[in-house]
Amino acid sequence: TAPTRCRGTSLLAYPAQCNFSGQRFPLNVADTVSKPYGSTSDTHVPWWVLVDAAAYAASSPLRLDAHGTGPDFVAMSMYKIFGAPTGLGALLIRRSSVPFLRTKRYFGGGTIAGLTFDQPWQVYRSDIEARLEDGTVNFHDIISLHHALDAHASIYGSIDMVARHARAVTEYAVRELRALQHRNGRLVCEVYGHTGESVFGPTVAFNMKDRAGRYIGYMEVERLAVMAGISLRAGRFCNPGAAQKWLCLSAQELMKHASLGYVCGDDHDLVDDKPVGALRVSFGAMTSIEDIDQLVKFLLYQFRDYNMSGSAISRLSIDTMEISPTALSVNAQVDKVIIYPVKSCHGWTVPSGTSWPVTRHGLKYDRVFVLMREHSLLPMQQKQ
Repeated sequence: TAPTRCRGTSLLAYPAQCNFSGQRFPLNVADTVSKPYGSTSDTHVPWWVLVDAAAYAASSPLRLDAHGTGPDFVAMSMYKIFGAPTGLGALLIRRSSVPFLRTKRYFGGGTIAGLTFDQPWQVYRSDIEARLEDGTVNFHDIISLHHALDAHASIYGSIDMVARHARAVTEYAVRELRALQHRNGRLVCEVYGHTGESVFGPTVAFNMKDRAGRYIGYMEVERLAVMAGISLRAGRFCNPGAAQKWLCLSAQELMKHASLGYVCGDDHDLVDDKPVGALRVSFGAMTSIEDIDQLVKFLLYQFRDYNMSGSAISRLSIDTMEISPTALSVNAQVDKVIIYPVKSCHGWTVPSGTSWPVTRHGLKYDRVFVLMREHSLLPMQQKQ
């Protein structure tokens, strides 16, 4: 049973590393929280502390013994560290905090030592691991985790080596992105954070600007990156609070966006010429300098001297692109033509040997219809 002198159940949960900007926060927050209260073996301060270390532990050693009190709970993701298995994580519980976890009001298979069916009586298992794991555990992924640990150790050596590598490639990436310029001297990238004022992990959020200093929609950048075989993310990354902070969006602006029907995950990346999200690249043990060079080369090729106010042709700045003669003389053959009369729905393949007209808007009948919800001005997306 939990000690009767437990004085509160308030929970402070925070990430060790921000998934938007990569900013890292100290692991000794529990020490700071507990100092004003003090505690004994049979009491706990009014605040409990949970640290989300999913992103942090992927590229940095998690040394909880270096702090006096330490967090009560730490959540981790095996997928973030090893890339596989997915769907498997870990919850670390401070041993001194275990007695304060009150008995659950429900139970599943494997969590009790005995019970009766005709009376409200049951005995829970004494060890916290068994008491909290209801039902059959994900034993297939747990077995594969052994192989992931062995492979990670044999390839990368230790998490300390991964941390040094990730820090080096991140510093290189930030330096290269901030050095990109249009020919008129304006910056191409606006990188959020990664200054000397705070500690940042191997995650970099940024937005692109054209040669006049206007923001370029991040969804457009992401689409071109996919075509170039470059993996990056775009949006708010399920972190609206960090997005509001780093993008300098006011509460009134966010309320206005919501009233217009703009939501996280849609294609509206610029509202009143301001970005409502960003682009994000993350680095880890497998990232190389060559990967970063490819990203920088892509951004420079596609967006140097980009003009947001021009036509579709001038916005691509084709006249300033350095295209080699061999690229213009490549022999290509169209395998098939598919049109999508209803946007985000199934396509129709033009029969082989059949000519198909191209209008000034593109292939004829392609995406001329959209599905919309009643009383909404926005088209539905495929995932909806």
